[in-house]
Amino acid sequence: MNVPTTRAVVVGIVALVAVIGAVGVGGALGPASTFAQVDDGPVNLGDVEVSAAEAVEIAEGESDGTAVELEAFTSILSGLPVWEVEFVDENGNETEVYVDGTSGDVLNVETEPADADEADDEDEANASLVEVPLRDAVVIAEGEVDGGVAVEGELFPARVDGTPVWEVEVVSADGDETEVYVDATNGDVLDVQTESPDGDDEDDEEEEDD
Repeated sequence: MNVPTTRAVVVGIVALVAVIGAVGVGGALGPASTFAQVDDGPVNLGDVEVSAAEAVEIAEGESDGTAVELEAFTSILSGLPVWEVEFVDENGNETEVYVDGTSGDVLNVETEPADADEADDEDEANASLVEVPLRDAVVIAEGEVDGGVAVEGELFPARVDGTPVWEVEVVSADGDETEVYVDATNGDVLDVQTESPDGDDEDDEEEEDD
């Protein structure tokens, strides 16, 4: 669920162009420059004032679709956290809403019309089966990690029967990353996998001790 490097580079270039353009017309930075992302490390959780669930709820006011993906990243200009929430509607249109992670302000809204991409069709099909929204799934996932903070969430069909599942990444105060899998139809926690900052899988370590 890491942000693709190509996308990060492209958005960074766009942000740089926006900065140059803004300076050239008087030095003021335009709205489009405030949400550009970089893929150079984790978000500083100490800067996050708006929770994942709150960000999704705010973003829902900007789209009629179903939230299918959530991600926190750092603004290339301000160095502060931003939430990106992706929606898909019944027609397959995708909307990305960017929410300031400190104030809750909506920074930008981008909508892409549906196309013939099979991946878009799959997102639409999965979204139509969701009974437990993303904002609830992140709260459920955070409940599985003591002091945990959700930083990413994504919907995908992981069950053999095609039932959609939420995969939510939760970071603990110690920096451990935990993937929590939540059934998107009933809210059941299906699996919890934790990895420590040094990359060791805690589940594997327990097996080795036995």
